[in-house]
Formats: sequence, C-alpha cells, structure tokens
Amino acid sequence: MDGPGCHGNHGRAHRGTSQECYCYLILGGVESDNSAAHDQFHRNINTNRLGLNPAARGVNPAARGVNPAARGVNPAARGVNPAARGVNPAARGVNPAARGVNPAARGVNPAARGVNPAARGVNPAARGVNPAARGVNPAARGVNPAARGVNPAARGVNPAARGVNPAARGVNPAARGVNPAARGVNPAARGVNPAARGVNPAARGVNPAARGVNPAARGVNPAARGVNPAARGVNPEAWGVAKGGFLKKPPAVGVFF
Repeated sequence: MDGPGCHGNHGRAHRGTSQECYCYLILGGVESDNSAAHDQFHRNINTNRLGLNPAARGVNPAARGVNPAARGVNPAARGVNPAARGVNPAARGVNPAARGVNPAARGVNPAARGVNPAARGVNPAARGVNPAARGVNPAARGVNPAARGVNPAARGVNPAARGVNPAARGVNPAARGVNPAARGVNPAARGVNPAARGVNPAARGVNPAARGVNPAARGVNPAARGVNPAARGVNPEAWGVAKGGFLKKPPAVGVFF
C-alpha cells in the first residue's frame, strides 16, 4: 500500500507487501517523486530490514573496520565493542585483555593466570599457601597449622619462632589455652609431670604434686611406711623416726619407754 507521498517510482519500495509508507507524514508532506529526502528514507527502511537499527543504539556504524552485523552479539544490551572476540561483555569494567578468564562474578584482577579468584583477599602470589589459615604468618616454612587441632590465630603464639615445634607430641595446648612459655617449666625435662606447677622438677623420681612438702629435704625418706605427711603438714625429721615406727620424743602425754 502506497502512502500519499509514494508516487510513481517510489511505490516500488512497498510493492508486494502490506507495509504502509508513512514518508508523507515523516517527511513533512514532501510529495516530490525525485525528493532526495524520500530516497534516503527508503534507504533507511531497507537498512532496518537487515536487523540493523543504528539509531536505537549509541553505536556509530560509520566506524570503518567494525562489522556491526556481528552475528550472535546484541550490542543494544551493552554498548560494548563487539570487536572484542571471546569476551563476555556482561563483565562490565573488566579488562578484556585477559583472554580465557571469566571474572564477571568478582572484582579480582583477571590477569592472575590459573588462580581461583573465589579466594577473596588472598595474595595469589603466595604459592603453596592454604588461604583457609587466615591470620597465620606464611613465613613459617614447613608448618601447616591447618593439619592439627591447634588454631594459632586464637593465641598470641608466633609460629615464626624458629626451632619451636608447635606440634609437640603428647601435649595438647588446646586443652588449656595457656602459653607454654608462661609457666617457666622446661618441657625438655623428660619424665616431669607439668601438672605439678610450682614444684622443683630437679627432684628425680618424686611426684610431689599431692603434697605441700619440699622434696629437697635430703635424708628424709618420703616412702616411710605408715606415715602420711600430707595428713599433718609436719616435718617428720623433728621427731626422729626410730626403727619400728616408734617415737623417741612423743609430742603429747602418753606411755614412755
């Protein structure tokens, strides 16, 4: 169907179709058969039939060397240069020079090759470091605090102290929450029960944890049968223990021999 401005040769633009020509209305009533404006109008119509409507986007189709008909790319949704092949334009603000990287979900530098950017806030240059151990000094080489039930981040222990093995076998520091350096007990003293706090561990073979007696009193046999010094808190040397368990000088009134 021809509109009022489509006469003669211009009617051929719509011949065989149901499209109505609105050039008379759009061109402001220009009815000349040789109107250059009318010819340009139909050239734009033919361009739109190809699926390209550059007027709807901020893309300049006059940019030579760029194929605006790049198949499979809808530049209307993004305003991205479709010449960047293989790049996901949904990742806005990302450097597309990093080929093969899809950093759309994170604000991480995609130039880090082979690194999972899901580990946020971690320096990917630290090779072989478990980022789950946050707050741990990775300079302590050979120490993997994640492998034990000890969380060095919960205590003020510096794992960088060389020569100290935090995995001291048989000692569970998690059961106390105490810094072993705060006791003054040398754990190198083998065979000493560290539960006896404040006791001189130099007394070999003695377990003074149960009594408040000074085991350094030489000449006293703490294994004296029948005598429980914990029940009295008395120095048995003041009485003078005789054979058979009798007292030379009993402290109270009784039978004298």
